[in-house]
Amino acid sequence: MLYWNDEDGDGNGEWIEISQQLNSDKISQILSTDSADELYHISATAADGSLYKILTTEKTGTFVLVKK
Repeated sequence: MLYWNDEDGDGNGEWIEISQQLNSDKISQILSTDSADELYHISATAADGSLYKILTTEKTGTFVLVKK
C-alpha cells in the first residue's frame, strides 16, 4: 500500500510505502494515545480473507494498493 505525501499541496510529493505493522488487538491503544501523523498496516488474520487493512491517525488522501 502506498500513500501520496504532498504536505504543501504543490504536486511535488512522493509515494510512501505503508510498512509499519500493527496487530489488530493494539488498535484501541493507538487510537487512545496522542500520536503524530502515522500510517499502519494492520496484520491480517484468517477471518480477514483477502482484506488489506490500513489505519491512519491523522492523514487523509490518496492510497494505492500495488503489487511488488
